[in-house]
Amino acid sequence: MWAGDRLAKNFEYDLEGTPCKDVVDLKKELIPRDASRLYPRDTLLADMGVESYFGAPLIASSGKMLGLVSVMDTRPMELTRWTAPMLGVFATRISVELERKFATERLQELNQRLEERVRQRTDDLEAFTYSVSHDLRAPLRSIKGFALALHEDLAGQLNDQAQDYLGRIHQGAVRMNELIDDLLELSRLTRTTMHTERLLLDTLAQEVAEELLNRHQGPAPELHIATRATVLADPGLLRIALTNLLENALKYSRDRESPRIELNASEHADGRVFCVSDNGIGFDMARAEKLFQPFQRLDNARGYPGSGVGLATVARVIHRHGGRIWADATPGEGARFYFTLGEPDDAWIP
Repeated sequence: MWAGDRLAKNFEYDLEGTPCKDVVDLKKELIPRDASRLYPRDTLLADMGVESYFGAPLIASSGKMLGLVSVMDTRPMELTRWTAPMLGVFATRISVELERKFATERLQELNQRLEERVRQRTDDLEAFTYSVSHDLRAPLRSIKGFALALHEDLAGQLNDQAQDYLGRIHQGAVRMNELIDDLLELSRLTRTTMHTERLLLDTLAQEVAEELLNRHQGPAPELHIATRATVLADPGLLRIALTNLLENALKYSRDRESPRIELNASEHADGRVFCVSDNGIGFDMARAEKLFQPFQRLDNARGYPGSGVGLATVARVIHRHGGRIWADATPGEGARFYFTLGEPDDAWIP
């Protein structure tokens, strides 16, 4: 209630025998004078010395009553032909605003519930992934151990085909163990708390590139890091993303006579976009939907090592930074991976 020139405290109000009861019963009340006398049971009107009263129900678009609005005065109301329509318009506007407010609050409540459910499902999925991954390690160790024991104890008694089978069993177990490690790493990225800071992307990328080149086998690539952008990111997570992107570029361009890898940045209408490009084997864009899904590999990547988790890991890191990632490629002509990050408003040097 607004009384005088300020909001009054909330209070309980018995509606029986009051003009508000008539409003609740969906009747508009316009009493230009003698309101207290017409409703003798309404002690509040008498205590306040109310002479004139107008009340209207607040109805939502669905037909549901949201409440009521009352305007009271200690003086008689001077009526014109516009009084009732104007007060009705006022009540309608209040109804619209209340409905919008309730809808917003309801949407926020639903979003909170949805976020909680997603968080719970994510926790359950992470716990399941962790449990299954660890439960798989014991039988894998047994498979690897017995395959190795057979190979060592019966090597002289096995023909070439049997030894080949044992070798495949052992390699399959090793491969499965690597997949479990990748799965756990992917799971860990969801649980890791982010600690963002401002950093130079080219400095981090150069460190990652040097580490990769130190163990790279094949022709030394032409590496060009053409950005000095300042980004706001978690250094550890961003290092993981850059490692996977640059490692892929090295891997898929290793058979070129002059492999070339580049990291650059450019400004677009929707913000700063970074790109890691190479002149490697590329891929068919018709199958590109597989790129960022765990354990999915393109057909022309079968001859190259990897579990198919690297780009899924990159996508998870980028998404956690509020960015997005996409790719463009042509078979035999290399690939380009574009991504955005949440960034500060600092100036940057292209």
